[in-house]
Amino acid sequence: MTMDFAGNETALAGVTNLITKDRVTMPMTSFTIGYGSWNTIYGRFYHEGSSGDFHYLFGGTYEQSDYTNYGTRTSWLNMINDPEYKKGKIYFKTSLFLNPEAKVSLFAHHTQHVGDVGRPNREYNHQYDLINFLYENKMTEDINLYFKAGYRYYNRRWEEDNYNLNPPSLSLRSKDGVKQNIFPFDLSLNYRHWSKSILTIGTDLQIGTYKTYSEVGGNRNYGNDASSLNYGFYIQEKVILDKWVFRFGGRYNYTKHKYDLIGSSVPEIKKKSWNRILWTAGIRYNASEKIGIYANAGSSFLVPSAKSIGGTLKSSDRGVPGRDGQLPNPGLKPEKGYGFDLGIDLSPSKEFQIGLRGFFNIVDDAIVENRISETPSQTQSVNAGKAKAYGIEAEVNHYHSDWLIWFVNGTFSKTKVKNPIDSDQDGSNIPFVPKFIANVGATLKLPYEFQVSPYFQYVGTYYDSSSKRDRKEFGEYATLNMNIKKSLYKTSSYTANLIVDLNNIFDKKYEMPWQFQDPGFNAMAKIELRF
Repeated sequence: MTMDFAGNETALAGVTNLITKDRVTMPMTSFTIGYGSWNTIYGRFYHEGSSGDFHYLFGGTYEQSDYTNYGTRTSWLNMINDPEYKKGKIYFKTSLFLNPEAKVSLFAHHTQHVGDVGRPNREYNHQYDLINFLYENKMTEDINLYFKAGYRYYNRRWEEDNYNLNPPSLSLRSKDGVKQNIFPFDLSLNYRHWSKSILTIGTDLQIGTYKTYSEVGGNRNYGNDASSLNYGFYIQEKVILDKWVFRFGGRYNYTKHKYDLIGSSVPEIKKKSWNRILWTAGIRYNASEKIGIYANAGSSFLVPSAKSIGGTLKSSDRGVPGRDGQLPNPGLKPEKGYGFDLGIDLSPSKEFQIGLRGFFNIVDDAIVENRISETPSQTQSVNAGKAKAYGIEAEVNHYHSDWLIWFVNGTFSKTKVKNPIDSDQDGSNIPFVPKFIANVGATLKLPYEFQVSPYFQYVGTYYDSSSKRDRKEFGEYATLNMNIKKSLYKTSSYTANLIVDLNNIFDKKYEMPWQFQDPGFNAMAKIELRF
């Protein structure tokens, strides 16, 4: 719900869940220092403890590096120096058990990231803050109450220079930034019945704001200013009957967007709202301790972005010479999605697990950009597309012995975009979805207290756009990483370890979208102390 200019983006992109311990059975402290490629210096501190019913943990990390050019040879990044950065993180969590049945906890996290991107007037200073509050109460033997609230704050600031002028100039052009605030809330009730079955009822709310600006000569001009409100009510039943597990649920979702500024102008469309009923269902049959078969299905939706609804032009600008940009479309519908999967889990032994899953996902009313005219250059977002993805994934995990643990997994995906109003996109692939991904890894415990963990990854072909004419092909590369750990000293209350991380061992400097590239081989050596 961060209301980015081109569309909504996830507040914690790439993070699906954060779980930290509530109880500390024994106090523990650790220090880690390290040094690596590009003069990278690393430090970490962590401590956890308790006093009666009060449990806590806190820590922090610091890293600085000269780093290296991570753009392709002729990329728009145009680095003339090695980029540098400093990054610091601090965090803490407290848990207070009010009684055996109730507790409150608070978790907070702060990150400060400063540096430059390889040119004199291209510095940045980013701040990220997070606060989570939880109240949990076991009201009866079968009823649990949960209340969660939080706050997310993002303040990203950076400089822009005049390098794109002809001739290029390294002088300062502007100081730009974006500020985001997100307030999530959730209230739920779990009711255990029929021995193992669980009924969950709840409601949630998210409020978000998004504002961008550009500052020239001390004068600040705001580009985008939008806010969002999202709330819903949900219910889910999980029934366990002998070897069968049934799950089904539904959700009513309401989303409202308010647009004050888009592209530094007051848009024609000031606000827009949507509501949708979503559903989910699943079934699992545990035929034995060694075989489990399951299937899941569900629906989803994604509301249009602020730019798609409000545009950067007025409706009356359609076809007017000199009025280049995007026309508004207040009639846009949300993208509707449906997902299905079918899988099997096999456990020939407690040490050996095999998983196999097939999946099929489809999106209707996909929002695509339709070119209205070339002179003037005008586009408009419309519901005209359909996208589907299907494939299969497999994984194997094996605890061979105390000295060897290994795993292998892979995913094969087939994707297709259907857009009847644009032949250039019709029949193309969904961007950024590799055709095949494979991972192989192991942990070996060797003599003299050595532990070696190699990890190999292969990424197949993927594209950066749904345009068959303009897209670029990426992928078809493999990397090998390795973690080496050596115990230096060990007693019942004190340990010292040497840790070496080797990344991209074969120095594969593969190209990535938007003219980025992997920087190649790098290494980090650390000393870790625990007591």
